[in-house]
Amino acid sequence: MGNCCKSALAGNNTQDSVEVTLTSSQLGAGGSGVVLCSISLDQDRAYWEVSVEQDQGGCWFGVAGRIAKVEATPKPGTERGTQDQEQLWGVHSQDLEGAAFEHLKIGDVVGVLYDQACGPPTLEFFLNGKHVDAVRISHIRGQVTPGFGVEAGSGISCNMTHKFKHPPTGQFSSDGIMAAGQMM
Repeated sequence: MGNCCKSALAGNNTQDSVEVTLTSSQLGAGGSGVVLCSISLDQDRAYWEVSVEQDQGGCWFGVAGRIAKVEATPKPGTERGTQDQEQLWGVHSQDLEGAAFEHLKIGDVVGVLYDQACGPPTLEFFLNGKHVDAVRISHIRGQVTPGFGVEAGSGISCNMTHKFKHPPTGQFSSDGIMAAGQMM
């Protein structure tokens, strides 16, 4: 199906420098800053994967609202109130590591599931196919788009297709991101 991120937006902080690469099936990011996909999530359930390519810095996985403050990668331990205020909902790699009791390393895959099928909009996170319940974020507000953040020394590649290394199963079963059709 190709990449839903036909383009990406990078943070505008003058200290940030994000290098973004796009191919037919992958979005890659390295450097320092936040990248947002250009397509909003208009479906009940969407899943995508992020692979760790360089692990010398932290990274962030989540979604951003329409008026997100895209100035820098959200820090570890960001409070929920701050996430609501900045419209950047997600998890930093250090918080994911603490909840999963496992250090992220090159080759690891973080799965992100946006789910509004059976209740309030929620983000679920997976590490190498294993659900990490402790970092769930629910009651996300408004229209959102996938977002990714990298800190100096980190690099990621994002799989926004419909073929995954660790597809969600059972109650989390989902397809990839689908671009919304346009109204006539």
